[in-house]
Amino acid sequence: MEWLIKQQDAPRRVICLNNLKKCWLLRPRPRPRARARARARARARARVFEHEHEHRSPT
Repeated sequence: MEWLIKQQDAPRRVICLNNLKKCWLLRPRPRPRARARARARARARARVFEHEHEHRSPT
């Protein structure tokens, strides 16, 4: 009897797994381009910081 219940439950479980997989695939990933842009911004900030140090009067 238990075996029968398990057999009936199996298709539902498979559907659930497929839905999870679909959600995972459709989930908006962090875009690599955005990450590159953030890295470029950090680099620009570092450059500005260096220039500030250069122009400061050595007192």
